[in-house]
This record gives sequence, structure tokens and C-alpha cells, in this order.
Amino acid sequence: KSPFIQLFFSLLIIIVAGILLFLVLLSAGAVISGEDLATFFQYFSGEAGGENIFFLRYLIVSQGISVFIVPAIIILTLMEPVHKSNFTNLKTPQIKEVFILIILGFCIFPITSFTGQLNSLMHLPDYLSGVEQWMQQKENESTRLTDLLIASDTFWIMILNVLMIAVIPAIGEELLFRGVLQKLF
Repeated sequence: KSPFIQLFFSLLIIIVAGILLFLVLLSAGAVISGEDLATFFQYFSGEAGGENIFFLRYLIVSQGISVFIVPAIIILTLMEPVHKSNFTNLKTPQIKEVFILIILGFCIFPITSFTGQLNSLMHLPDYLSGVEQWMQQKENESTRLTDLLIASDTFWIMILNVLMIAVIPAIGEELLFRGVLQKLF
């Protein structure tokens, strides 16, 4: 089939499978944690106070799995059979490549710090003061939720944070963007 049709059906699978699986996981999480689904919408709209950090972590993990990982696996299975998968021909990066990535990672810190500083110094014109206050309020809420999420009392919470913030999104995005969309384009 043409790449355009494959792209259309891939996006359809991502939307339908992602939403359906997320709703199933959301319902299961609500039952497990004892929360009602209204709490989810409070988290989604930024109105929640972060009282149930377990439920928030569960939502983030569920979203990563249901929107990125499972639809990508479904699409890859439909696009090419499992026995023709490209997962077997992955190569180990060279030491030189790893070293360059580490150096680039450290070189990006001053740039991100500078852009963050520029962002904090940005002021909108007076007629957009309401928008600026709204943006500052949302940034403060985001900072508060981030602080709640990354706070770890135990070693296992830290491992969960690493999985939730780094591993699951990285695997899901690579599967979806490199494994599916890049092949189509």
C-alpha cells in the first residue's frame, strides 16, 4: 500500500488504540487507587492539588504505554510480520559516538539555561497581561507538580521516577517515530 494510506491508518491506530487502552488503564487505575474519574480531569486541567501522587504517576506511565508503545507495536506488527522485524539488526554504538553524545549533552546545558533565563525575563505588553498571568500560573503549577513527581523518599520511588520520566517515553517515542513514522516518510 502507498505510504500515505499507511500513514493514515497508522495515525488512526494511534488515536483509536491509544485512547481505548488509556481509558481502560485509567479505569483500572481509578479502581486500584480509589479515585474517581473526576480526579483525572482535575489532573488533566491542572486543578488537582497533587494529593494522590500514586494516581498521577500511574496516569503518566499509562499514557506513555497506551499512546506510544502499544500502538507502535500494533502498527509494526501490521506493517511487517514479526519474523521480518528490524529489532535483530540493531548495532552497538561505537565508543567515539557515545563520547560525542556525552560532550554534546554537557554543551547543551548553557544553551538551555540561557533560553530558560530569557523565558523568565519575557514580559508581554499591557494588553496581554491576563495571558502573562495565566502563563505564570500554569508554569508555577507545572513546577509544583514536577517537584511532587521527582521527590523520592526511597530507592524504589527513584527507580519508578526514572522509568516514568526517561525509559518509557524514550522507548515509546523511538518505537513510534523511528520505527513507524520515519519508515513511512
